[in-house]
Amino acid sequence: MKALYILLLSISLFAAPSGVYIEAYYDNPTAENLDLTNATYSYDKGLATSFAVGYQMDTIRFELEGNYSKNELLAITKSLTQAATGDFTKMGALANVYYDMYNDTNLISSVGVGIGATNIETKNLDTFNAIANEVSEDAALTYQGTLSLGYKFNEDIVATIRYRYLGMEALEEDTQTFSLGMRYLF
Repeated sequence: MKALYILLLSISLFAAPSGVYIEAYYDNPTAENLDLTNATYSYDKGLATSFAVGYQMDTIRFELEGNYSKNELLAITKSLTQAATGDFTKMGALANVYYDMYNDTNLISSVGVGIGATNIETKNLDTFNAIANEVSEDAALTYQGTLSLGYKFNEDIVATIRYRYLGMEALEEDTQTFSLGMRYLF
């Protein structure tokens, strides 16, 4: 136990640079279904991305993140499953806080939390039944937790692999994503 305590203390001895940064991610969502307005929507995992602007102060980072995903709708289930076509989109904004753990290597591990809002919409729906009313959920409370591992190419550029658990108040199922990203510190 004493060795673990010493290791954790030594992680923060290697200070990070400070300053404004930008970060972009390509997200790979693992969830394919969600429950919204008493119906379950099945969709093809499509484009998902996020972009952030933040400020790093040694091992703590604060950022504002915008995220977007657009998916092809496959089916809607209310009492019966029906094939459907159309778009299922989510656009959100989050305020995040991260704690970065530096050491004497080029690897950086991070843990973070965030809170914000997401707009959810279905568009261009086409089915054989009235359950396919277009859905819009404005400003659904959104929260997230992240774990990431980054590789520092130099003091300014970090490549990151991130796991994110994203929950939305309007959804009964939460989303988990694995992401690849790059961060540039000015």
